[in-house]
Amino acid sequence: MCGEISNWSEWLKLCENLSSVEEEFTKVIDSLNAKVRDQKIAEGSWSVKDILSHIVGWEDEVLKQFQVFLENPDVDDTYDIDSFNENSVASRKNNKWNEILEELKSAQEELSTFISTLSQKDIDAEDRFSEWVEVLIDHYKHHTMQLKNLTNR
Repeated sequence: MCGEISNWSEWLKLCENLSSVEEEFTKVIDSLNAKVRDQKIAEGSWSVKDILSHIVGWEDEVLKQFQVFLENPDVDDTYDIDSFNENSVASRKNNKWNEILEELKSAQEELSTFISTLSQKDIDAEDRFSEWVEVLIDHYKHHTMQLKNLTNR
């Protein structure tokens, strides 16, 4: 499907899917034992807390980019993803688990609220809305699976 939303109902399904994977990720995070939060498990040397920080960074970034897409559709949205990821994790390194978790929940609510304001005209005019939502969905699925594998050890 990647970015090729042909009608409003497909967009709504995509948004429902995002909500579902966000909820699944949050459930897995909430189910983790506090002892594993700082355990290195992924992306070279990331801990569960680092993955949570990384996800928060992308939730925030998607919201920022969506706002930019409405204001300036010609903006270039290319990234140095590795640098962005590193900065997202480093910026929250000294935050407590509950602070990052609350930041995630807030970011998810803000993105959901913003998405609910988009019209069919907005979606039709800008393919990147659906592209970015699809990437975010895949991103959540990837990290949810990592964390589920951790709980199955």
